[in-house]
Amino acid sequence: MRAVGLLLISIGIFANQWILAFLFSHDGVIDAWKRLTIALFDVTCITLGCLFILFRNKIKWPEVALLFGTSFVCLMVLEIGLHLSQPKMDFKVFRHNPNGTGSYRLIPHLDYRFEYKIWDKKGHFIINTNSHGMRWRPVALEGLPNRKRIACVGDSFTFGESADKVENSFVGVFDRLIDNRAYEVLNFGVDGYGFDDIELQIREDILPFRPNYIILASFNGNDFRDTYLGLNKFDVSTGVAVWNMDVVNSKIPEEYRGGRFFGGRVGGSGQRRESPGVMGFIEERQITKYLKRLSKVFYSDMNEKDNVHKAAHNFEDFQVSNFFTSFTFWCQKAYNPLMSEAREKSLRVLERIRLLCQKNKVALLLVSVPFEEQIYCRQLTGTDRNGVEYDLRLPQKILEEFCLRQEVPYLDLMPILRSYVSEADKAIYPDTFREGGDIHFNNHGHYIVGKAIHNFFEEHLN
Repeated sequence: MRAVGLLLISIGIFANQWILAFLFSHDGVIDAWKRLTIALFDVTCITLGCLFILFRNKIKWPEVALLFGTSFVCLMVLEIGLHLSQPKMDFKVFRHNPNGTGSYRLIPHLDYRFEYKIWDKKGHFIINTNSHGMRWRPVALEGLPNRKRIACVGDSFTFGESADKVENSFVGVFDRLIDNRAYEVLNFGVDGYGFDDIELQIREDILPFRPNYIILASFNGNDFRDTYLGLNKFDVSTGVAVWNMDVVNSKIPEEYRGGRFFGGRVGGSGQRRESPGVMGFIEERQITKYLKRLSKVFYSDMNEKDNVHKAAHNFEDFQVSNFFTSFTFWCQKAYNPLMSEAREKSLRVLERIRLLCQKNKVALLLVSVPFEEQIYCRQLTGTDRNGVEYDLRLPQKILEEFCLRQEVPYLDLMPILRSYVSEADKAIYPDTFREGGDIHFNNHGHYIVGKAIHNFFEEHLN
């Protein structure tokens, strides 16, 4: 039993987050929930090891087998119990593009209302779509002659992800603040869209509404990625967006996809995510999802007044990820060939969108939406612990340069949100992330963004 105890103690000491990050993570980054899981595993191993050594003369092999067998059964019972306690939803929102030209669309006439509970907070989310497949109120194809139309396009942020209803999304806030006697706002946001999806949507779905303005909200974290992966990056045959792994594997070299065990997952726009291999199996378990939620409590202050996510991550120690699917990947100062190709493709598509708007006498405006690290990191530039130089103002600098060259009105939300969170004590992200994580703004965050876009639009008119 002494040998077993020493083995367990050795595992507990050496299976720490730093060694595991070195062995299994290309960039040395391990998520908060994984760090918590590793810590619990290490404490358990060391504790059992000490007990085995201390009571080595009293413990017999059948008792050891019973201990591990009982532990396994308890984990299975806990997993089944957590699974049965989850609400069952047949949640289908997407369909293939009915025009047969690629990409996908929202299903028309959706009417979803579901409750959620995040620790001690309860609420509900409402998702409705009109007859045109827009998460918006019913609208006619022909607008009123005395009102100009403003079409808002983009991905899950424009769709209004994590706003409890579309009226509280930043498009809804913009709609409330604008003069509705002079303007009609339309929301064409769709989860997971890249610039190429948006270009196709403008050609097929938006131009028939004869908009006078198009406001394109670009999310800094993944729009280059989503555009590079193309129109067929998702399989929506089941009504939800699942990554087309044939496309992902054919376009992203293995060294940028993540490791087999602690590797990164493709995701980040509200889609269901695919995780092949051992880590994929583990991440789909209800126990794992509970640990993810628990890690948010462990690593952040749950006081609503102070919870602005400054403690949720170590924002003073910014780390560039080597995964193509990661948001921080695009903050590297030196773009590798894969990043450069994605950037150039995105700029080409943006230029086509600009020319398409110009041809149809539509004024194009571009808004850059930052991700959380860009808002909360103290240092905008520097070198991470792996020696990678970063600039948190990328990739929006690339978009800004494009807009300057092409004389497209441009709004960068990053300095606005950085200034807000440095002075305010109110969270702009959900207090605790829902299952799988949540990268989107809460209702208050959507309000701040909607107000900034309204001010930007008004300034552009003047």
